[in-house]
Amino acid sequence: MRLFKIVTGSLAGVLIVAGVFLLGYLFAVSTDRQDRIFADSAPNPELISELRGDIGIFWEAWELLQANFYSGPTEVHKLMQGAIKGMVNASDDPYTEYLDAEEMRLTREHLEGRFVGVGISVRVSEHGYLLIENPLPGSPAEVSGILAGDLVIKIDGNDIRGQGLREITSKIRGDRGTKVILTIMRDGAPDQFDISITRDEIKISSIVSRMIEGIGYLRITSFGNETAKDLKKFLQTLLDTNIQGLIIDLRNNPGGLLDSAIDVSSQFLPEQTVVLIERSRDDQIKEFRASGGGLAIELPVVVLVNGGTASAAEIVAGALQDHKRATLVGSTTFGKGSVQRPFSLSDDSAVKVTIATWLTPNGQYLDGEGIRPDFNLSHNNQPVELEADNYIQAALKILRGELCCDDLKAA
Repeated sequence: MRLFKIVTGSLAGVLIVAGVFLLGYLFAVSTDRQDRIFADSAPNPELISELRGDIGIFWEAWELLQANFYSGPTEVHKLMQGAIKGMVNASDDPYTEYLDAEEMRLTREHLEGRFVGVGISVRVSEHGYLLIENPLPGSPAEVSGILAGDLVIKIDGNDIRGQGLREITSKIRGDRGTKVILTIMRDGAPDQFDISITRDEIKISSIVSRMIEGIGYLRITSFGNETAKDLKKFLQTLLDTNIQGLIIDLRNNPGGLLDSAIDVSSQFLPEQTVVLIERSRDDQIKEFRASGGGLAIELPVVVLVNGGTASAAEIVAGALQDHKRATLVGSTTFGKGSVQRPFSLSDDSAVKVTIATWLTPNGQYLDGEGIRPDFNLSHNNQPVELEADNYIQAALKILRGELCCDDLKAA
């Protein structure tokens, strides 16, 4: 079985995870058993002394809260989850986080490609609102007019600022056939406005395929369990029509599974070609290589990227660019250069831990920097037909030999 790793926009190591299990166990026992627990877990003496003091302070705070909070004692399970979240957040890593059982279930649903909702990829913005990273193709959200970059500021008339991602998304999801009203703030629009969306079952197909003037076009919206298999199927169909080149659209792709990114890259790279370099604790280096059997290792390729291209999508873009297997067109990518792994806890919750950073095959570390495209274009966030898309028009000209690097830089 392959190790489940996530590299997405929208999992340090053994010590932190051990701390989660230890703290969870200490919550479940009385304080007079702490000495036996410490003896059984056998950490080093300095750590024992430090933890004894800190755990004692923790119980002081616990008892003061339970004894004095004005509305009465808080539910123990809720306090335990809050303590775990606080501990994980102390890592000061934005991608290391605690996911309760419901959040983990939703994560699995997304990666498996089926749920009931409106079909949007989202994250909480710095201002506390919900940022739409990408409406899924054909989803109720896209059909209703939701665009990438939109900010959701209210749900059914209620302000969402300051709420957590799970709380916000739970209000958007609901029973199939029911409606939800999202109040949208859009860049360039003079006022906020409402969009009513009917919830439906979302079957996430992460690949959109079509032909554009004799050139193949594949849009990859995320990297889930079925992405590599679906891409191979659509790619073979396009190759059977004797396409002269291929456009891979990774714009606003927030990422997904590491294995999926490697498998997708393998369709365009010779066997054993380095796809990415992973640097884990103590600077241990591991190379991930193409698996071989790629269908299009010589086909001319252009990859479209922008500021919403993140994580697993950046792995694919970086590998194809470094090995000169594709020309990158668009704007600088998001810049997420880390790998996360979810560690399951006994109640089906999980701690998603950053276990490594990654570099492109040429050794480029892009966290916070992103990948610079070969041809830089201004971003166009308007809903246009593919044939009128300036990114795609540039890609078509490159694949036909009508446009070179100097031409685009001059433009």
